[in-house]
Amino acid sequence: MSEATPAESAADASAKVKWTVGELARRLDGELRGPADLVIDSLAEASLAVAGQLTFINDERYVSQWTDGAASAELIKRGIEVEPGDKRAVVLVDDADLGMAEMLELFAPPLAKSPVGVHGSARVSGSAHLGQNVGIGPGAVVGPNVHLGDGCVLHAGAVVMDDCVLGPGCVLWPNVVVRERCRLGARCILHPGAVIGADGFGYRPEKGPDGLCLRKVPQIGTVVLGDDVEVGANSAVDRAKFAETVVGDGCKLDNLVQIGHNCRIGKHVVIAGCCGIGGSCVIGDYAQIGGMVMMRDHMVIGARSRVAGGAAVIENVPEGESWGGYPAGPIKQKLKEELAVRRLPELLKLAKAWLPDSPKR
Repeated sequence: MSEATPAESAADASAKVKWTVGELARRLDGELRGPADLVIDSLAEASLAVAGQLTFINDERYVSQWTDGAASAELIKRGIEVEPGDKRAVVLVDDADLGMAEMLELFAPPLAKSPVGVHGSARVSGSAHLGQNVGIGPGAVVGPNVHLGDGCVLHAGAVVMDDCVLGPGCVLWPNVVVRERCRLGARCILHPGAVIGADGFGYRPEKGPDGLCLRKVPQIGTVVLGDDVEVGANSAVDRAKFAETVVGDGCKLDNLVQIGHNCRIGKHVVIAGCCGIGGSCVIGDYAQIGGMVMMRDHMVIGARSRVAGGAAVIENVPEGESWGGYPAGPIKQKLKEELAVRRLPELLKLAKAWLPDSPKR
């Protein structure tokens, strides 16, 4: 992407609400086809966009949404042939998804105002160390011996307990809890209700005065998040029984994700919403885990592998493979099995035709 002109600086971008297609094309190093003076005031998906809006298409399957739609302009991946049409424009870019990501940053309304300094209702231990330009909002709590790096922001009700270390630029949205001795790298983002370092789920049966009961197993380890980790709302990363539960640099966890104790997750792993990752699982770098995946404990998911949404993983997934299904297996094999199951009613009719005297059920 090209650098902005002085008139399109970051400061100016936050105030400017309308852009011409020509200005947007220059920001994206894109090839403009159509009038450059069309004014864009907002963004929308292709099927819903109207005049004055910019949309995007990264796949030939969705070209009709542009030709049949009313958007004024479109980002389109180079190699997809589309005519701009009357009083409409297209901007050709190498990756329309990435281009739209930059446009979303440009048109985004400002985030909730970050706290500045320490709010009067916050509680900060006298032994805590606060870096420069730290903001702590109403009702937030910072425990003893906590270290907050430069530029950290704790919104209302966030809690950072004893002996935690947060790298520079971390943002904790309302009601986040980081329990004792956890460590976060730089620029981590924890969305509302996320909990880092709750006890791992460890119990063992033993005889009690009234019969068999469950004894809690102490979880004396901690959690380590790498740089640029993002944890979605109401997700939980449990502390280890021993040592550390680790989430590597650049990982992105969606909402309602459960990471069990002693898991070790590599770099730039993506885990979609409502996943449950059992204890002591190992997930390799750049793996992609779809929504609602359930994973039994001690599984190994190879680097750059993919697990389709809704899968139940009860076997290790080899590096670079795509698995899915219930229980999970190689995705091509699972699709064949699914097609075979769908043919069962037809096959039963054939079987009855071949065996007319077979008993009815």
